[in-house]
Amino acid sequence: MADVRQELQNIGDIVVGCIEKTAGTAKKYAKGVALTYDIHEMNNKRQHCLIEIGRRLTQVSKEGMTDVRKDDRLMELLSEANSIEKAIAGFRKEREELISFSSLLPKPAESTPS
Repeated sequence: MADVRQELQNIGDIVVGCIEKTAGTAKKYAKGVALTYDIHEMNNKRQHCLIEIGRRLTQVSKEGMTDVRKDDRLMELLSEANSIEKAIAGFRKEREELISFSSLLPKPAESTPS
């Protein structure tokens, strides 16, 4: 009876270990998907910011300002675009690290057709 009990405990430990590994992998893939959505969102923000920069440049040019560096709103927009670029780069780096980690994981065994 003790042997059966020990074997059941071992099987239980194996099952729990497999579940933990699967859950960890699933979390990493979910994180990768979330990062991809973050990248898309930031790309949209960047596009909007670039449009605003173009509008502001047009307005400043129509006003006859020759030194655009003196325009506070334009400088704010350029700073915002720079921070968006840094955020996108950070998200991409983090996603690439997840992808490279995933490539190190063992591949699931392929079943052979009967």
